[in-house]
Amino acid sequence: MEEKESLYSILGIDRDATGKEIRLAYGRLARQAHPDLPGGSESKLKALTWARDCLLDPLARANYDQALSRQDVGDSQDGANESRPHHPPTPEHKA
Repeated sequence: MEEKESLYSILGIDRDATGKEIRLAYGRLARQAHPDLPGGSESKLKALTWARDCLLDPLARANYDQALSRQDVGDSQDGANESRPHHPPTPEHKA
């Protein structure tokens, strides 16, 4: 199974980033990823926006961080576990 990039790495920030740092990183990267610009794409912009929205929501971020912590513990105990969640569900996949 292909491992997905973390929401933090999508925005190029540390796990302890503040809301201001999240917004600044998003703004910088969103300008580069805008679909109307060379090298930009709608999918890149959607990924950036989803990462920003999840990390700025305190409950979603706490749940995501908890899942990452479980993943880190699992990696140190038994190697790669392909069944672990890497992201909250994307907007298209919500029920």
